[in-house]
Amino acid sequence: MHLEATERHVIRSRRCRREPWFEDVELDHGAYRFDLSCWRHDARWTKTVTVVEAAMLVREFVDQALAAAQPTAVVPAPRAASDTQSPT
Repeated sequence: MHLEATERHVIRSRRCRREPWFEDVELDHGAYRFDLSCWRHDARWTKTVTVVEAAMLVREFVDQALAAAQPTAVVPAPRAASDTQSPT
């Protein structure tokens, strides 16, 4: 997801706006290697992400997901008076 969002090839001195397609993910000497392609421009390139970088990206993704799942702070409403007495 990170590569699709950030990786672009250059066409006519500008970065392509289309998200690339990635294939053939492999772990090689402590790094993940991805083959990327842009079907629109028939471009192909390779991106390498170290295991440490991949772990950092996963941690950022998890942190963002957990933060998004947190409800906003809400002040609880006062409780209504109860007919039952609590033991003292």
